[in-house]
Amino acid sequence: MNDLGLGAVIAGVAIVGWVLREHFTNIPMKGSRVGNPLKGPGYVLSKGPYALCRHPMQAGTLSIWLGWALFYGSARSAELFRG
Repeated sequence: MNDLGLGAVIAGVAIVGWVLREHFTNIPMKGSRVGNPLKGPGYVLSKGPYALCRHPMQAGTLSIWLGWALFYGSARSAELFRG
């Protein structure tokens, strides 16, 4: 279980890094802003990890937490999933 958990942590860190790289390389030159219905849409990423998942940052973070729970064999860290 420990190796499986460590693999999940590494995969989660890779996903989060991929998401951050996509954001930093695709921010428009005029600056970034969240879409505003009154002013038109902001920038929307639809390639990279966003082509595979709607919320890849959350998926990566969840993978990291699950990996640590498996790595340490800790039910307490697994309880953090319940919120």
